[in-house]
Amino acid sequence: MKWILPLVALMAATPTLVSAGDAAAAPTSWSGQHSGVSKSDQVVVRSAESFAPLWQRIHRTVEPKPAVPNVDFDKSIVVAVFMGSRSSGGYSVQIGDPEVKNGKLIVPVHQKLPGGGPQTQVMTSPWTVRVLPVEDPNIEVTFKSKIALPRR
Repeated sequence: MKWILPLVALMAATPTLVSAGDAAAAPTSWSGQHSGVSKSDQVVVRSAESFAPLWQRIHRTVEPKPAVPNVDFDKSIVVAVFMGSRSSGGYSVQIGDPEVKNGKLIVPVHQKLPGGGPQTQVMTSPWTVRVLPVEDPNIEVTFKSKIALPRR
C-alpha cells in the first residue's frame, strides 16, 4: 500500500504525448495536470532558444526532466497554454485546430472545468503545448478561449 501514493504522483507528473499521423512520427503535442507554471498564460514560441527554457519551466518539478523536443522552427511555431494553479482535479486545457483569418492565425483554446461530482483534492496546474505547422513563422497569433462549463 505504501507504493500507491508515489506511483500516483509519478503518473500525474508524466506528460501525455500525442502524435499526429502514424505511430513513428514525432509527437506534436504534450499536456499534463502538473507544471512549474502557476499562473494562467498563453505563449507563442518561434525559436529553439525560446522553447528550451519554456520546456524546462514546464517540467521544473519533474525529475528526470524530459529532453526538449526537436521542432523545425522554419516551418512551425509552438503554442502553449497554462491554466495556472487550481485547488482540485477535473480541470483540463486543449488547443484546437487553428485557422488563418485575415492574415492572423486563430488558435482555439478549450478549457474544461470540473463537474458537479467529487473531485480529487490536490493542487493541479493543467497545461498543453502544441507544434503548429505554418507557412510564415512570423504570423500574428490570436488565442480564442472557449470554456466548457460542467453539466449539472
